[in-house]
Amino acid sequence: MFRVFEMASFFLAKKMERPNPKHYNHYHAGYIRQVNGDDIPALLKDQKKEIVEIYTKLDDTTSLYAYKPEKWTYKELLGHLIDAERIFVYRSLRIARKDTTPLPGYDENQYVIEGKFNQRTLQSLIDEFTLLREASIIFVETLSPEACNYTGVANEQLTSVSALMFILTGHTEHHLRIIKERYLNP
Repeated sequence: MFRVFEMASFFLAKKMERPNPKHYNHYHAGYIRQVNGDDIPALLKDQKKEIVEIYTKLDDTTSLYAYKPEKWTYKELLGHLIDAERIFVYRSLRIARKDTTPLPGYDENQYVIEGKFNQRTLQSLIDEFTLLREASIIFVETLSPEACNYTGVANEQLTSVSALMFILTGHTEHHLRIIKERYLNP
């Protein structure tokens, strides 16, 4: 995958301050704790590379594996990461642009059902994730330090742009750990 242009991080220093605990709920604290470091663009790039490496070793048949009957398949898990990324970045965009409209929550299980990810080719999911992650990285790289501290309401919880970016990064890290522990080494 190539980038049409290399985005200079002209606004955001390579580091993003860890979010104020008042700006995320207890549930998301676990994701934030999984983020090692504060260079969110670099972490997102590393995660993209790792996910693509894992998924390109699969094929359309092996990607239908789930470690338990009621758990998501590889494809569904990647589809979930795509949906969650869209939502976290969308929330961040709205808050970074000072939109004060409260943002609703979502049911990730219903999204996976309606996403019908198992019916798609694995390559289409890899491509979508790669392109979406590139757009997310550019978004984060161009946030001003002030915008990172803006707050809004998402899922009935006060949150900040930085909290959402740390949650996105930690959420992906959480699922990478699950892939390694339960899918690759059952």
